[in-house]
Amino acid sequence: MPTSWRATLIPDCGTEMIQYHYIEGQTPLDEEERRHLIPTILTREDIDHFEREDIIEARRWVMQKSVLASKRDIFTEKFILNLHERMYGRVWKWAGQYRKSNKNIGVDYPHIRTELRKLLNDAA
Repeated sequence: MPTSWRATLIPDCGTEMIQYHYIEGQTPLDEEERRHLIPTILTREDIDHFEREDIIEARRWVMQKSVLASKRDIFTEKFILNLHERMYGRVWKWAGQYRKSNKNIGVDYPHIRTELRKLLNDAA
């Protein structure tokens, strides 16, 4: 199975159509989620590259003394959503927001906010 997505131009309509081919272990994207990709993302390699770079940068940000000094603030919903946006902001328009569909990992999307609050309360 191919490891990347291919972008092809649909004749006579001037729009790009991306054909998606997934490798084992990747989370499939539904049509709604595809519309939330940042437009310059055309391949799976693009997603992997930008997510990896953003996650590395978000990790650097978290490890700054000024961020770590306010440990109490780390265990807040606001902090987690900010971190999520830093981790995925160049790839996904919804970065820093709660998911609106179920995936092959995690809790069902209507329960994410409640489960996150439980986790943060336990961690604090």
